[in-house]
Amino acid sequence: MKKFGKFLTGTAILAGLAAGAFYVYKNFVETPSDDDLDDTLEVDEDDLDTDETADTSNREYVSIDISGAKETDEEA
Repeated sequence: MKKFGKFLTGTAILAGLAAGAFYVYKNFVETPSDDDLDDTLEVDEDDLDTDETADTSNREYVSIDISGAKETDEEA
């Protein structure tokens, strides 16, 4: 049982060291790529989906039944 406890302790220590090394590498050693620093938003006017000629006067809106009663198609 003592050997198993030593094995678990050693494994936990190695896992902690590996996690610490990974943290140091990701946050301090690795240089950020250009993709990470690109905060600009490039929007073309042609890509926007604005249909100014759409007729919105005949839209139907669906009322939401908040009572939780389920209706069949025949009842509605």
